[in-house]
Amino acid sequence: MSYLETDVIQENFDDFGLKNALTNEMFFQEFSSFVNESTVSFHQFPLLYDFVKNKIWYIIVHQQQIEGLFNKWNLKTHPNMTNSTQQAKMRLSVAKVDEIQVTGEQLRIFEKKTE
Repeated sequence: MSYLETDVIQENFDDFGLKNALTNEMFFQEFSSFVNESTVSFHQFPLLYDFVKNKIWYIIVHQQQIEGLFNKWNLKTHPNMTNSTQQAKMRLSVAKVDEIQVTGEQLRIFEKKTE
């Protein structure tokens, strides 16, 4: 059974307060107008805009910040990469740019070793 099905059975609805907000007649009218119109601007609905800004937007921003933290560790490595190359990539991802001092000569020497 999915989490959604379990929540419905247990009547556990987390709508960020939307159900409660819809009891306000003015908010309900704005919400209905926004949902039924296809060419309207969101800023034309101040109550709905305020609801999204204060109840939902911070969740999206927080989620993006968390994802950004995990992206630092997402190496997106090629399947053929060796473990040592993956480890080097991780070390480089956390090193400050001015700490990485590799010269062209060092790269040429490395290329000759790997041929």
